[in-house]
Amino acid sequence: MIEIARRGRVAAKSETSRARMSASQKRQNAARRGWLPSNIPAWLTQLSYRELILPRLAEITVPTLARTMNVTEPYAAEVRKGRHVPHPMHWQALAQLVGVSGEHLVTIGGDEGA
Repeated sequence: MIEIARRGRVAAKSETSRARMSASQKRQNAARRGWLPSNIPAWLTQLSYRELILPRLAEITVPTLARTMNVTEPYAAEVRKGRHVPHPMHWQALAQLVGVSGEHLVTIGGDEGA
């Protein structure tokens, strides 16, 4: 096992691996720079993500989540488990993926009509 772990660390430091990681980080940074918070619907908040979207992610495969967010499968698995909250720029695509819209907001977290 020690030898396998050593090989994994060596492979992660290879020029090819580092180039792939760099390209991925550049893509993600460019996406964040191009994202405007004003493009997100008012109903799509951290609370609505947690209450409406996150529970439904369990029904979606990890590869589908990874493709939807353009992230790695290990990160998508962590999002699906609720261990990571993805950047808000991904929330709208995830909402569409699981079939959630502003119409699903009857009352989250209390009596809004009272």
